[in-house]
Amino acid sequence: MKTNSGRIRIKDIAEMAGVSEGSVDRILHNRGKVSAKSEAKIRAVLEKINYQPNRYASVLALHKKYTIVCFIPQTEQNEYWTIVKSGIDKAMEEYQNLNIQLQWCFFNQFDKEDYTSKAKSIDIDANDAFLIVPTFEKEASDLAQRIKNAGKQFALIDAQLEDATPLCYYGQHALQSGRMVAELLLPTLKKQGSILLVRGSNELQNLIQRREAGFLDAIRHLAPQFDIETVNQLKDLSPIAEGLQQQRYVACVVLNSRAWQIAKILHDNKIQLPIIGYDSIESNVKALQQNQIYAIIGQRPASQGFRAFKSLAEYLLFNTLPQTVNYVPIDLLLRGNIDYYSDLYFG
Repeated sequence: MKTNSGRIRIKDIAEMAGVSEGSVDRILHNRGKVSAKSEAKIRAVLEKINYQPNRYASVLALHKKYTIVCFIPQTEQNEYWTIVKSGIDKAMEEYQNLNIQLQWCFFNQFDKEDYTSKAKSIDIDANDAFLIVPTFEKEASDLAQRIKNAGKQFALIDAQLEDATPLCYYGQHALQSGRMVAELLLPTLKKQGSILLVRGSNELQNLIQRREAGFLDAIRHLAPQFDIETVNQLKDLSPIAEGLQQQRYVACVVLNSRAWQIAKILHDNKIQLPIIGYDSIESNVKALQQNQIYAIIGQRPASQGFRAFKSLAEYLLFNTLPQTVNYVPIDLLLRGNIDYYSDLYFG
């Protein structure tokens, strides 16, 4: 027998089972005890009418509120993390009427001490789930362990953590993206020389380290004749200027979202080199369109934030388990397709 369960009331089920409405309510919403005999009668009726509960109504009936803490880099004057935040905000819109609350905790992504301090300030016991950007591996692992010790769940975006057991991860396969950059770059090189590799920070970040490892592994196997010169950050440009004057660079790879800064240096010095960087922020896109950057690797940051937050919310509300590892595409952006690409992708 199939019945439109949306038209079946608690009163109807109670009458069919010969029990009180209160007993039916407790079974449907899993709140309170019911005698084994009454429960058997109720479940027999539910099976007979093919009852499909309204899971959203059930959640609201419990009046339980959940808080998800989002631990991400500061978004002020940081377009990339502003895009990530927009994805989280978009997901929150879907759950704001379902007893889900959002709490932000921002850190300086270039300051390990600030990351450590902010991570320690998070009240694990007072909150229910956590979205983490594991910028610094050891410190993020310590935070993840605290969460696990409290019997709670966390999601990772941007980078993975060795030996961690998150509810889910959304982000690129960083090693493979580094390898792809090498494979993309090598055919453009017309002469022998050094490849300039820009990390972007003195503190070697988790994601950057993985990209670099993939890139160097590919170079070792495919083109070991090329030297690699590494620059940690762009505050001191003297090593780059010296290399440019000596014309020893044949290409540049920027492992974070600041490829546009290298492009500007080369443009100001009237030097042309193939540059590959990450992330379709406005400055990078402009440099790509002006042929100052050869290619950009996109990683759908809005989607990462959106999907990770949604997975945590679904777990808290409905005990739904997502797929653990969810790699986003390694998007290759060139002048020919950049006008048709948007990081604001939700889903």
